[in-house]
Amino acid sequence: MENEFVEQYDENQIKQFFKACEGHKYECYYKMIFAYRLSRLELMNMKWSDIDFIKNTITIHHISRNGVDDYHAYYTHLKRDEEFARTYPLLPHIKELLINEQQKQLQNSLSQMDYDYSNRDYLCVRENGKMMNARCLSRNLKYIARDNNLPNCLITGIKGAANDYLLVQSRSPNLFRCWTRFDISVRRQNIYKEFDLCNKRNFIKLLNDIIDQNPDKIRKEQCEM
Repeated sequence: MENEFVEQYDENQIKQFFKACEGHKYECYYKMIFAYRLSRLELMNMKWSDIDFIKNTITIHHISRNGVDDYHAYYTHLKRDEEFARTYPLLPHIKELLINEQQKQLQNSLSQMDYDYSNRDYLCVRENGKMMNARCLSRNLKYIARDNNLPNCLITGIKGAANDYLLVQSRSPNLFRCWTRFDISVRRQNIYKEFDLCNKRNFIKLLNDIIDQNPDKIRKEQCEM
């Protein structure tokens, strides 16, 4: 199984992966990639100010590379396109993980003498405050898969798994297209402006139950919207 490779995880594999990464130092990031179909650029450039723990929303920005070739700068501190930002509901399970991550960063900043405070606004930082290398996520995904008899998969395979898990079950495809359609051309046209996912309680509960490993709680009507 270690040498097997799949483009994306199926429904059972993504459930197994979520279970396997419980307690892992990057659990929060992997689940965010699935829940919000984040690219690595979007995740690495996400700031704490993008998360509203009071209103329970998370704002995701399109990231412009601007021709950056340097690997260390390629995933971090790039231009955030405010005009095409999208706001989604902050799932209860993700909120809990993010609060724990924020507390860990605070503890690290207080306990380490050489802590790098220049990245304190960003989510994805190491124990010493340095920006996380995007390869860490890919490398650790491979280790988790190997240790849990799962095929190897790219980060995009976690993001893509959400399509098969949710979109094909929906009787209101536009609702889910609003959630998954990230390409800049569609957002320019603002085709799905009438959908407010933050007020779709069934949608929020469905996603949260998947990520929180509560498949028995998932009801058919949640997928029908």
